[in-house]
Amino acid sequence: ALVVCGLCVSFLPFWLILSHVPTEHRATRLTTSEPTESSTSFAVAVGEGEDIDDIEEWLDEHQEDVERERQMLMSELESDEPNAPESTVITGEVKPSAAQVQPSRLACAQKHPRYRIAVLSPWITNSNAFPPWFYPYFLSTLGRSSFLVDWLVVHEGVREPPSIPENAKLIDVGRRGMSQLVASTIGAHLGWDERNISRATKYLRFVMYKWPRIIAEYKPAFGIIFARYLSNYTHWAFSDLDTQFGALPSFIELAELRDFDMVSYSFGDHDGLYLRGQWTMHRNAAEVNRVWTTCSHLGTELIRELTHKVKWIKLHEQRAGPNGTHRQNYRKRFISAEGCYSTAAFDPARGMRIKIAHKQFVGLSTKSRNDVIVVNGAVWLCRKGAIEVRSLLANSQLDCDADLKGVFDVVGPTIPITPLRSKACSNWIAPEFRVCANSSIARSGMNVYVDSGNFSAAAAVPQPRILLSNGCQQAALFHFQEWKKGWGGLSLSPSTTLDMRIFKINSDGVYRIS
Repeated sequence: ALVVCGLCVSFLPFWLILSHVPTEHRATRLTTSEPTESSTSFAVAVGEGEDIDDIEEWLDEHQEDVERERQMLMSELESDEPNAPESTVITGEVKPSAAQVQPSRLACAQKHPRYRIAVLSPWITNSNAFPPWFYPYFLSTLGRSSFLVDWLVVHEGVREPPSIPENAKLIDVGRRGMSQLVASTIGAHLGWDERNISRATKYLRFVMYKWPRIIAEYKPAFGIIFARYLSNYTHWAFSDLDTQFGALPSFIELAELRDFDMVSYSFGDHDGLYLRGQWTMHRNAAEVNRVWTTCSHLGTELIRELTHKVKWIKLHEQRAGPNGTHRQNYRKRFISAEGCYSTAAFDPARGMRIKIAHKQFVGLSTKSRNDVIVVNGAVWLCRKGAIEVRSLLANSQLDCDADLKGVFDVVGPTIPITPLRSKACSNWIAPEFRVCANSSIARSGMNVYVDSGNFSAAAAVPQPRILLSNGCQQAALFHFQEWKKGWGGLSLSPSTTLDMRIFKINSDGVYRIS
C-alpha cells in the first residue's frame, strides 16, 4: 500500500520523506476518454463531489421529483431564450441558523487584534445532508482556531446540525441558489448583460444539479463570488469539507499574513509547483481576488465551457444505465482549480508574492499503516502502535500569541529555482499548466517562494514540539482524500457533542476515544 509519510519507512522524519511519494496517486486529468475506476471513486467533499452509490440511492428514493426536475431543466436548456432563474433571494446577510452556538473550551479568550481569515467551504448536494463526518468531527476542532479563523459553509438549504462552534457560519443561499450567486457575481465582475447572466445561471443550475462537485472548479473566484460575506476579513482561503483542521494559529505565521498575497499548504509534493485546493489563503484585496480572470474557462469563455458541460451530460446520459435509468457513472468534464489558476498567479505581470509550505497531511492509500489522532483540536499523524496520548496532550497546548511565530524554522540559504515546463509532475493538471521543480528542490522540507514570477526555496525544519521522538508529527490540517474511499458505510463512533477530547481517523473510519 502507498505510504502516507516517512513514519512508516525506517522512522525517518516525515518532512524528509513525503517528497518521494509518486504523483500517480492523484486523479488524472479529465479527458474525453471512457471512464476509469479512479474517475468515479468516492469523493464527497467540496472539490471532490459525491459517491455514485449514494447518488443512485437518493435518485431511487426520489425518482418522481428527480424526473420532474430533469424534464424542467432539459426543457429550459432546449429553449433558445433563457428562462428567468428560479426565485431565490440572495442578500448580503447570513441567514439565521437553527444550530445553536456551542462555546468551545479550546478557544482563546480574545481574537487576533489585526488579522482575521475566512475559510470558504461551499457544499452542494442532492441528499439534503452534510457529509457524515461533518457533525460532530469536522466541526469539533474549528473552535481551536477561533483566535484567528472563521469557517463560512455556504449551502443550499441542507439540514443543519444541532450545534456549531462560534467561528462556524452556516450560510443558506436557498434551493439552487449557488448557481445564481456564482453566475451573478462573475457576470457582474465581467460586465455581462442580464441575458448572459441569466443564461449562465440556467446552465449552472443544471450542471450543479448533475455534478455537485463542480463548485470546486470556481474556487479561484471565491473572493468575488462570496465577496458580500468577506468585508470583515483581511484574508480568505478556499478549502474542502473532507478535511480535518487542526491548530491553525500555531501554523499560520505572522509573515504569511503580512508579506504574502497567497499562501498554500502542501503535503510535501514540491515536485509540482501549484496552489493546493485544500488550503490556499489569499490577501483580501481587489488585485488578488481577480487573478482568476485570465483563466478563460472561468471568465470570458465561461458560458462556452458551461455549454460544453451541458452537452457532455446530455451525450452521456442518453446512454441507458442500470435498469433503464439515466446513466450516472461516467467521466465528468472537470477542470482542476489547481492548474490555470496557479500559472496565472505565477505570472510576473501580476506581481504576486506567494509561499508554498509543507503543513498538511493527506491520506494517499485506502489501506494505511498510520492513524491521525486529534487531541484537543490538534491534528497528529502517528504510526499505528506508536501513539502515546500523554505526550500528544502535553504538546497540544493552545496558542494565543498575536505574534504568530509558527512552528517551523527556516535554515540555510534561499536558493533560486528555475521552474520547468514539463509533463513529469502534477499529472491531473492539463499539460500546458504544469510547472515542475528540479529534483534538488522537490523535497517536502522546503518552503517555495514566488515573487513576481521569480521562484526560490529554503529549507524549513519542524520544531520539536510538533515532531516527537516517537515519529508523531502535528500538521495544520489533514485531507482525507483516498482514506474516505475505503470507509464504505463509514464507521463513526456516535457522539452528540462537539466537545470531544480525543478521536482517531484512519483508513477504516473515524472513532471517538474520549
